[in-house]
Amino acid sequence: MPKSDHSKRLPPKASELLVQLWCQIQIDEPQLTRVRLRKIAQQVSRDAREAGLRSEELIVAVKESWQSREGMTHTRDPQRLQQALADFISLCIAEFYLRRNASDLATDSADEHRASGAKPAKRNRRLLFGDRKRIQET
Repeated sequence: MPKSDHSKRLPPKASELLVQLWCQIQIDEPQLTRVRLRKIAQQVSRDAREAGLRSEELIVAVKESWQSREGMTHTRDPQRLQQALADFISLCIAEFYLRRNASDLATDSADEHRASGAKPAKRNRRLLFGDRKRIQET
């Protein structure tokens, strides 16, 4: 699948994470647990969102990275590799929407709260406006 010139690219940090992941999958590294795979998917998805990629662009970028890997074409268990790719893409999609929806909910909640004219709880005021003592000290 050739890279399209108009599509956005993953940031270098996310691309490097993918290269490392493909190497770990290739050697069937025992430390590559589902938890570790999810953490990598969280980071790659977060980087993609911050770079302005849509979910479809993220999937394309992950697949392009997978296809560009060197030395992984000759393996004893190609089905295992394809399953690992499918699992990782599923995790990326889930993390992409989970994090996006969470930030959308937080923004919507803050917007609704401001529109109502109600003051935020004391703890939340500190988070929103900072601790005045620290501000005055600086």
